[in-house]
Amino acid sequence: MKVTDVQFVVVQQPHRGRLVRYDNDTALPAIRFDVDDLTAGRIAYKHDAEVSPDVSEETIDAFGVVAALPQRGKRSEPRTVYVAIAARNVYPPYITNHRMLRVNIGI
Repeated sequence: MKVTDVQFVVVQQPHRGRLVRYDNDTALPAIRFDVDDLTAGRIAYKHDAEVSPDVSEETIDAFGVVAALPQRGKRSEPRTVYVAIAARNVYPPYITNHRMLRVNIGI
């Protein structure tokens, strides 16, 4: 058995976001992933505020996962993984007052 044989199965989805697996530039739901996916940075947590900023201002989320060895038919007990959500400004900048500025040179 190698560490790369371990697969992770999500048994409880996050409440305030979702787990995604990046395949090229496409984000797919991450229901099952392996160690290679983790080390390559293909698994990510996407908070619902990235889609709709008014959804939630919670700073913690959690999901349930089990580790499995499919070749041996073994699974761990479910474990909870906690996610710390960092607050950030998700609103794009915008101009509130656009006026021309004149500078007199030579006075």
